[in-house]
Amino acid sequence: MPKMPGKEQIREYADKWLKGTITPEEKKLFEDWYNEQAPEFVAWPGNDSEEQIQQQIFDSIDKTIREDKKNSSTEKSKMRIGRRIAVAAAVLLVLSISVLKWLDRDTEKTAARTESVKVESILDKTADYTRHLTLPDGSTVILHANSKLDYLGNFSENSREVILVGEAYFDIIHDEKRPFIIHTGDIKTTVLGTAFNINASANSKKITISVTRGKVRVEKNQKVLAVLTQDEQVTYNPSEPGASQQQVNAAAIVTDWTKQDMVFEDISFEKVSQLLSRRYAVDINFKNPSLKNCTIKAFFNGTEPLEKVLDVLCIISNASYTRTDNKSILLDGQGCGE
Repeated sequence: MPKMPGKEQIREYADKWLKGTITPEEKKLFEDWYNEQAPEFVAWPGNDSEEQIQQQIFDSIDKTIREDKKNSSTEKSKMRIGRRIAVAAAVLLVLSISVLKWLDRDTEKTAARTESVKVESILDKTADYTRHLTLPDGSTVILHANSKLDYLGNFSENSREVILVGEAYFDIIHDEKRPFIIHTGDIKTTVLGTAFNINASANSKKITISVTRGKVRVEKNQKVLAVLTQDEQVTYNPSEPGASQQQVNAAAIVTDWTKQDMVFEDISFEKVSQLLSRRYAVDINFKNPSLKNCTIKAFFNGTEPLEKVLDVLCIISNASYTRTDNKSILLDGQGCGE
């Protein structure tokens, strides 16, 4: 009797079965395994919802049954059809028992993934100001005011996934082995390394994705809506068929909102430091208090890292800065009179 495949092999067979690429030998092993193993043993692969997976399973089994009926009407064929139905019942039983795993996928991913990846941080609160965030992989996100981003603290070995509600500008570090995936409702945006804007505001059903650099793939339920490159944009509206794609000045779309609170028009260095502290989540202090009185006139897109912003501000005010730790900045210089 051949040795039964292990769990990882079974998950591979399951994925192949849904995609229609499984071989007859693999299919037999897969079906035999389902008849002998406890249903809760399996964790179904992929990112689809339970309903989507069920439909794929039904379609796959229905196609097989129809082919069997077409090819033969013998008693042996009828037994084989019955076996297909038994396998279908086993698969659906697995789905019904494992439904909590799919429901938890958005926040904890799969049970198998959370065994090896500890959830260290989840940014799940909104704020009424725009924030500059650095993700665990070093990628940066400019999160629009009143928007929310959820993510696993360390991501995983195979992918980096976040959930966005609202609007954000992403500048993603390239990682060929770990695609970066943004979930916005039913829409999934996948990149390897690029910069782009997503507007999925809670008060609007539309989702708009604009690319400033690189390439982005936009999907809904495994159907590709668009593949975007620089200065291309796609808008998806659930109430309308398909998706609308067009050429745009993506950089202008981004800086239209990311520069909020980053245009300093003759304001004090103290006020500037307060705005930067909030945006970049750091403490900025003055070694020389008279630096607070210096007048700042400077303009930024809002996508710059804090270090670049501080470099410019220190040139303007004849000052310097040091990092006392990851969350603290100390400014020093001659200062300005009151």
